Amino acid sequence: MASQFDAEPADICDLFEGRKTLYKIPEYQRPYSWEKRHIDQLWDDLFEAWNAEKNGDDSYFLGTVILVDNGEKRLDILDGQQRITTLIIFYAVLRDFFSEELASQMGTIERRLEDSSGDDSTYRLRTGEKHQDEFETTILSGVDLSEDNNYTDAAKYTKNALEDKFEDPEELRNFYDFVELEVEIIQIETSDLSYAIRLFQTANTRGKDLTVSDLTKSYLLSLTSNDEQRKTVTESWKKLSSKFEDNYSRLDNLLSSYRLYIQETRAESSIYEELKDEFDSTLHGETSVVELARDIDRYAEEFLSVENDQSREMYMLSNLKHTQYWKTLLTTAKKQGFEDYEGLVDALVAMYYSYWVGGHTSAKIKNPSYDLLSLIKDGGSLDEVWEYIEDDRSSKNIAQKVQNNLDSDVYEASWHRPLLLAIEYRFTPDMKTSEIEPGQELHREHILPKKFTTAMENEQYWRENFSAEEAAKLRHSLGNLIPLEQEVHETVQQKPFPTKAAHYMGSDSTLASVAEDRAATNFDLTRRVVEEYDDWTPENVRDFKDYLVKKSASLLRLEEGQLLQVEGAAE
Repeated sequence: MASQFDAEPADICDLFEGRKTLYKIPEYQRPYSWEKRHIDQLWDDLFEAWNAEKNGDDSYFLGTVILVDNGEKRLDILDGQQRITTLIIFYAVLRDFFSEELASQMGTIERRLEDSSGDDSTYRLRTGEKHQDEFETTILSGVDLSEDNNYTDAAKYTKNALEDKFEDPEELRNFYDFVELEVEIIQIETSDLSYAIRLFQTANTRGKDLTVSDLTKSYLLSLTSNDEQRKTVTESWKKLSSKFEDNYSRLDNLLSSYRLYIQETRAESSIYEELKDEFDSTLHGETSVVELARDIDRYAEEFLSVENDQSREMYMLSNLKHTQYWKTLLTTAKKQGFEDYEGLVDALVAMYYSYWVGGHTSAKIKNPSYDLLSLIKDGGSLDEVWEYIEDDRSSKNIAQKVQNNLDSDVYEASWHRPLLLAIEYRFTPDMKTSEIEPGQELHREHILPKKFTTAMENEQYWRENFSAEEAAKLRHSLGNLIPLEQEVHETVQQKPFPTKAAHYMGSDSTLASVAEDRAATNFDLTRRVVEEYDDWTPENVRDFKDYLVKKSASLLRLEEGQLLQVEGAAE
């Protein structure tokens, strides 16, 4: 072996025949996660390469495999475990579903799955401890397509691909030989894990389908200096991954939030590169890589507690677009032991919703978010948080912008539905948050029909209560919109208000043929309209709007005198 690593071109056959061809996937590696798109792409590429090779073209390059020799019987797979696992599944599928077509190759195929050269027969590949039993019972000892896991899914996609592409057994045999002898890899072997991880990062930070969490984990391991540190960091990362159910998209979101927490600013380059730079800086002090891994784990605990919070306020915040900001602020507050966490939640609801209703985009909310993050990390109080919010909103004239937008046609605004829901969450004492799920598709009902011209033609009621000019001005007003669980049938949409109101409450027998199973609405705002008004007139639209604006002012913590000059707003 060279001083640090040996790199040799090899074909697939070489992975399973030779000096040392038993492999294991280290515990710090992610579980097998290839999906249908990955499997289909592999077999499509190999099939295309096989066809090209018949015409004299070059062989197919499957990529680099990085192996670590720890002096044990098996080599650790640092890079290439998804591909090697898929090849093992391929051989298992050939063994169990194509034994007749490949009868002469069956001895070799079985050797790919199981090594019998020593005293005892042993499986060629061992996955992480958590998944080995599943891998053995559903793939290695026999492919069981009745089971549902990532391994059997891959087996199913592989079996389907081979059946679709090869009706002729001779062609399948030729394809098998091509995979064995013409599909090439670069096999890199080293006994230095830290060096192997640096090779892994160099090979995979340019265009490969790796996650921030993959790279961050490998980087932390590269910083370890002994087996004890390596074991501690590995265990810490396993705990972290388990908390997020091995969902690497969620882990990436966590690390993105952690980067914001430690840097207090927006990302200028890739999240991984910025984490790496920050870790380098941190570790130049007295912090060890073990302490750093544990700090990430502590942050993750608080991050999950924020995600799992089912309070009304969390439901309000969940409808905001800039999720990373408020989650990072609340996670930081929990981690720092902020003195009045519930008060901080209310403050963030007020701030983010007021900026949203006031027309500020996510790009404009970032600087206040960074400033508050710094304030919370420095031990600031709730009073200081509110002082910052009030000063910032005043400097940007947010109250006036909110008033202007509440007075406008709100139907096309992205915030009007979340605002109505937030009012429901905050001011309906008996409402359960589970009754209105975040992101739930809710109907925004126009009490005065949205198609008011048609309604006025069809129904005398609307002609008597509204002029065409009033209807045009008021149909998209905040005071003409209520939330409903499902869209009202077109037949009902044009009906007079008393008929519509009965339908909202599930009690309109005259329209039983339209919605005979309709339940009464759970929305308190909609019930209030039914209970408060006998008719729907321009005056009542304005009155209900006045009510909603007052509730908005309370939700957004804006002074009524500052916001609620609504007289004539809909004139």
